[in-house]
Amino acid sequence: MLLFSLALIGQSVPLDTDTSKAAHQCLRALISSIAVDDPGRRRGMAQIAYFSMTESAAGPGLLLEDMHHIVTGISREAPAPMPSLAACDARFPLARTQAPAKLPAEPFDRDYLCYGVTVLTGEAGRDDADARADIAKQQARFGPRAMRINAARHLNDEASQMRLLDNVLRASLQLGNLDTLFQACARLPD
Repeated sequence: MLLFSLALIGQSVPLDTDTSKAAHQCLRALISSIAVDDPGRRRGMAQIAYFSMTESAAGPGLLLEDMHHIVTGISREAPAPMPSLAACDARFPLARTQAPAKLPAEPFDRDYLCYGVTVLTGEAGRDDADARADIAKQQARFGPRAMRINAARHLNDEASQMRLLDNVLRASLQLGNLDTLFQACARLPD
């Protein structure tokens, strides 16, 4: 197995034409590269989340549930040639960018997106006190806004709230990755 894995290093395969499968290929390539070239916990997790969200967006399930299964399943996959990250960047330019994200203009969409982004980003700050404090500050800003939106839209059950969050996160794939979205949310005035 080790010899087979070593033989695959340096080989690159073209991206699948199916977006979901291509996102999975890029997720595998990214996870392999992070061991060598660590972009930082929050950025790395944002990039992983982007590819796993893109892969799961093709299915009918909730992104948050599917993302977990996709990422945990990677470790059980057999070694295989992967695409280059350059090919992934060309196909999915927002996945690893550090360019500022543009937030939705409509306050409802923007605030709910920022709430979801801060929730998903929370895990990335687990081991970093400064990041944890920054994430907690943003969660305190956007959590109450999301609760007001839930009340105004009569989203009184968790399933309805999760469907709304799922829709907002799916739309976010056209705007940026979790890190660039988090930074854009943090720059919003109070």
